[in-house]
Amino acid sequence: MSCQPKTRPNEATSWIYPIAEFLPVTIPGERDEAIQDLSRARVDAVRARLKAHQQLTALMLRPGRRHSGKNVLVAAARELRR
Repeated sequence: MSCQPKTRPNEATSWIYPIAEFLPVTIPGERDEAIQDLSRARVDAVRARLKAHQQLTALMLRPGRRHSGKNVLVAAARELRR
């Protein structure tokens, strides 16, 4: 490339977007969209479970609520049954 400024429009953009590098665009079908929705729903469910677990752990670690085991969920279930 030369150091001279590009004055013609086709010269200015020819090195940025070569025509050979354009890729075809596909529009997702109903099946693809359903799979994407399912995967997003799974991610949301995992995040909600982790958030609920963290909140339950924080609740069980408050003063006066000690558990002896390793599993805070089992201890919380016992606490709720009382």
